[in-house]
Amino acid sequence: MKTERCTKGAFAMTLKTIIRITAVIIFLYAAVVFVDYGRAVNGSYPIFCINNNGHYQGLGYSYDMYPHPITGEVEYSFYLFGCQVESNFTN
Repeated sequence: MKTERCTKGAFAMTLKTIIRITAVIIFLYAAVVFVDYGRAVNGSYPIFCINNNGHYQGLGYSYDMYPHPITGEVEYSFYLFGCQVESNFTN
């Protein structure tokens, strides 16, 4: 019986496949975050998040969204990996 060894070409092909899959996953994650961010900035509620009484939780990002008590416009605060990135809350 023959035993096959992993050649440099097969390793490079596997590495390229892993890099491509990782790049696609990162691209899809960024697209989901930007879609939800764009909706929050425009006053709509996020699509890819779970709502918990005004706190919308996604994978690694979240929003706090509440209507302004006087104007009724949606105010939001955007968090990425637990750090506040942007907020348009008024006092």
